[in-house]
Amino acid sequence: MALTRLVKAAFGLSLAVGVARCQAPRLPGERVGVYRVIGTLEENSCGSTGLAAPDPLSFKVEIRDEQGVGVWAVQEKPFIQGSIKNNGDFLFRLEDRFSIRPPQPDPATKLYFDPESYREPDECHLSQVEVIKGTIARGASSNVHDAGADAGLDFIGEDIIEIRTLSGADCAKLLASAGGPFVALPCRATYTLEGELIE
Repeated sequence: MALTRLVKAAFGLSLAVGVARCQAPRLPGERVGVYRVIGTLEENSCGSTGLAAPDPLSFKVEIRDEQGVGVWAVQEKPFIQGSIKNNGDFLFRLEDRFSIRPPQPDPATKLYFDPESYREPDECHLSQVEVIKGTIARGASSNVHDAGADAGLDFIGEDIIEIRTLSGADCAKLLASAGGPFVALPCRATYTLEGELIE
């Protein structure tokens, strides 16, 4: 989706897909492991033009532990801090706020001149919240290998991306029914995540 901004998905797309950076920072904490993760898209109620959510999603992530503070680090991407427990349970959260200007009507589609419809539309203010949670293998104390059919996986989790309008914002013109990119607002995309320990 892009009007004045492209909305991307997933630690996955915000936390998992990196952007170019000159030099990687020194990461805090002790390394828990590096994982190759595959995400399967389960839903995207925003629509493909509202939230560009690739399927499948593939990325490599390093997870570190700084005395219970989790560190989520993807190559060429700023690291994110969250929580990590002794049994391997983790949670990372990222929130972003931004504005989009709704599209103006195409004069070719109008049967009559309506000056009001050609006024500059107000920006719509949105928030995008992404949460990755799950469990990773951490030796004998990890519960990931007790997950029945998931036995043998080193990383299992869920990635949830939600987009909502901020209080007081009128975003009706961003809906597909009005020519905008979103099928619905609020909306969400959800991935199931599975991965293997590679380092």
